[in-house]
Amino acid sequence: MMPEHDKTFSDSGSMKRVLLTGASGFIGQHAIAPLIARGYDIHAVSSSPRETASASMRCHRTNLLDAPALARLMQQIQPTHLLHFCVVCRARRVLAFF
Repeated sequence: MMPEHDKTFSDSGSMKRVLLTGASGFIGQHAIAPLIARGYDIHAVSSSPRETASASMRCHRTNLLDAPALARLMQQIQPTHLLHFCVVCRARRVLAFF
């Protein structure tokens, strides 16, 4: 028997829908397989989305800094969960952070 928090369906009976930002990054890529294995409907957002062979995952190319585009995406997907692994790094050198 699965723990309560691992149920694929929410308390209302609707499918759990995950919005995954940074899906093409190191952490995001490693989050995909466990979510698929648990039967989640994944909406992966990236500035460079990848092709997918899984019916459980849809890829979206969206600039998360574009508030109107993000609002449209949220309205379209209506996620029940958010995994935010996106990072914006504009430093040319590591020392620029210090």
